[in-house]
Amino acid sequence: MCQRGRFFLARLCHWGRFLVAQTCQKEPSPVAHTLGDLLDIYFGKKSYATYDKSALQWNQFVHDFCADEATKGFENKLETAAALWKIVRDSDREKKYSRALLKEFRKEL
Repeated sequence: MCQRGRFFLARLCHWGRFLVAQTCQKEPSPVAHTLGDLLDIYFGKKSYATYDKSALQWNQFVHDFCADEATKGFENKLETAAALWKIVRDSDREKKYSRALLKEFRKEL
């Protein structure tokens, strides 16, 4: 890749972190964000672009749950997925949805 392309990608990464921080700033938060904070993020001194692993696992769990043909019979899929997720989250199990998991805990849902 040419130098110009590398420069563009580096700038794009910085702007991505900056936009994530700006999005975080718009949401109510106990942490006050200042222009200095945003500039620190832009220059790589701080990072707000970290993602909570459990949130990503939850999103994938719901996606897989709703995509499964076996869940068509549930009226409120999100509530059912949340109940099943709570069981999985509080256990030592792998934090992934599977049809076997649904069969095992169907009576509890």
